[in-house]
Amino acid sequence: MPRSRAPRRRASRSIRLDLSSYSAPVSRRYRVSLPGWLYLATTIFLAIGAVNSQNNLLFWAFGLAIGGLLVSGVLSGAALMGVRLRRQPVRQARVGDALTIRYDLINRNRVVPAFCLTISESPSARIRSERPNWPGHFPQPRAFVVSISRREALTAETVVWPTRRGRVSLRHVDVSSAFPFGLVRKSVRFVLPAEAIVRPQRIELRAGISDLNRRASDAGSQIAATIGIGDDYFGIREYVHGDPLRHIAWRPSARTGTLVVRQTCSPSPTRVWIALDLAGSGASDRSRELAIAIAAAISQHAIDRRLAVALLVPGANLLELPRTGPLQLERILDHLALIDADAPPSRARPMVLPTRAATRETFVVVHAGQTDASIGPARAARISALRPETIVVLERLPATLRGDAA
Repeated sequence: MPRSRAPRRRASRSIRLDLSSYSAPVSRRYRVSLPGWLYLATTIFLAIGAVNSQNNLLFWAFGLAIGGLLVSGVLSGAALMGVRLRRQPVRQARVGDALTIRYDLINRNRVVPAFCLTISESPSARIRSERPNWPGHFPQPRAFVVSISRREALTAETVVWPTRRGRVSLRHVDVSSAFPFGLVRKSVRFVLPAEAIVRPQRIELRAGISDLNRRASDAGSQIAATIGIGDDYFGIREYVHGDPLRHIAWRPSARTGTLVVRQTCSPSPTRVWIALDLAGSGASDRSRELAIAIAAAISQHAIDRRLAVALLVPGANLLELPRTGPLQLERILDHLALIDADAPPSRARPMVLPTRAATRETFVVVHAGQTDASIGPARAARISALRPETIVVLERLPATLRGDAA
């Protein structure tokens, strides 16, 4: 007897989308645009004319107008409710540099695609405490998506240029569309709280900054109390197979009868202390911002040359101990970014410094106003933001910082 074949099942083509890290919309809104109001007024006139004249052509035109209004309001509105969104982590930025914000979208609809989407950060909030502060730091970010098919995921991005340093908060993201006729704009809101830090603006230092490095190499040399590769003596230990023969201490080995190896100290990096005086005589908001930018530039210049940098801001009760490496630069830039420029700076108190920092290590004081000898040790190098021509290339200074420097 012939075998009976079981019916074959078709393989499912549905795509499983991971929505665990995406946010669902919390509210939706319909807003009629100006062409929409004109369209609605024309529809009302058609209705009045059709009822009064009982003309079939006017009834057909009125029906088409109502149909277009329904299609404009329902078609893309249903597509937006299936959109899920997440904002990628916002990286740190600097004033005047491009900041890229990326959004990941997923259309979980099985049938309806979405067209002509506008993604924008919302500056408003119902509760005042939840209102973001990004409008004071950069223009409104807007990203555009031409289309997103059903069960599709994509990434949209926008670029903004920050104009003010500080901590930036973002919260609400609106996704809107006026497809297909532009009569009614539908929007859904997502709650995506995030924070970022906008660091001080980049400025170019003159070649004379190397004098500070030369002074640092002369005044700040010291020895670390750790074993490493250096020239200074640290101690001796027993010989281990594989030690270089040139490290053997022959005289101690002859006295003890056992091979011993000479150990050396690790050279400590040169230390540079940067003090920031924001409450000097004649200081203004622009000169304070310029002084902060100069301190950031000197820190980056020193760390790029493998110096240990310390930051001291007496008026803000800020002290960052000397360290080397990119992480130290990140910490210093974040500290400088978060100095509150709106609060009036307090007068600097007398600074209590380590003896080595006050006598041997390089000390640079950046004044926002006139130089003040009471800030820092007497031998410190002093720079005033009112006269930065000795350290800053004025021709390439940003316009936002040029007023007091001109």
